[in-house]
Amino acid sequence: MANTSGIPKHLEGGCPQPPCPHVTEALPFAREDTCRVMRMCYIGDMNKTATVHARIDSKTKKASERVLQKIGMTPTDAVRLLYRQIALRREFPLELRVPNRLTAATLRKSDCGEEIETFDSLDGMIESWNE
Repeated sequence: MANTSGIPKHLEGGCPQPPCPHVTEALPFAREDTCRVMRMCYIGDMNKTATVHARIDSKTKKASERVLQKIGMTPTDAVRLLYRQIALRREFPLELRVPNRLTAATLRKSDCGEEIETFDSLDGMIESWNE
């Protein structure tokens, strides 16, 4: 029988114990419920009628797809997972921070090679904080 549920075949019907090899290979710290959690993200309205288009640089796309392949996900799976988590949490699921003015200025100077300090050792760096 064909898979019409929208759930990736490797997540269909739950996961074996211990965690799925495709998950533990990429994420050795994965807990036993990792695949079940991933599967839960597919439960709900499976009528896929909306389309999302995004442009991304090819280097980031290729690097991301290598990671996704290791854990048995497609880019579409990843986007659906992201959107589902945004909808469930009613917020973006990752912590994003905008640097304050001092940090932003320091980062700009560092990018330009300005006001950079170097140290021969960790102790030397720590000692400089007391000066």
